[in-house]
Parts: sequence; C-alpha cells; structure tokens
Amino acid sequence: MAPRLDQLNNPLAGLFGARREEGEVYYVVHPLDDEPEEKCDPATLGPMKLSRAQRAVLIGLQGYIIVMAGLAVYRVIDIAGLLHYVLR
Repeated sequence: MAPRLDQLNNPLAGLFGARREEGEVYYVVHPLDDEPEEKCDPATLGPMKLSRAQRAVLIGLQGYIIVMAGLAVYRVIDIAGLLHYVLR
C-alpha cells in the first residue's frame, strides 16, 4: 500500500480531496514505478477449462477472423485486377 501522510505535513493534501476530519492522503503509485510482483509460470499452469458456450464463442471468433482475412485477401486481389483475368 502507498505511504500515508498527514495533512499537516503535506501542503498539497487539500488538492487530493483530504479534509481536516479525514487527515490522510494516499498517493497513487504508477505500475511502472511500483515494486514488481511475482509472476506465474505458464508451464506449471494446466489447460483452461471452458464451458460449451465459451468454446462456441471462441470457435465463432476464429471463424469471423478467417472470413475477415478472406475478405481482405479478396479485396487486395480485386484491387490488383487479378480477378479480371481469372473470371474471363
């Protein structure tokens, strides 16, 4: 937790919303300035358990990405004029 300072010691305490009856200010610490936390090792984690609904949504998203990539490839081929020669 961030260090606690009294309002009397900090002249900027009023800017951060501390009132006389509260008497304390908490500083926000940016994640890049904070102490690094211990990370989990992905190799020790097991496979994720998915419900049928989650699996269906993921398959739907994969299908959507494939369709959108196909449309992008089709558009590039169309702009390049290659479809004119193929469909002749």
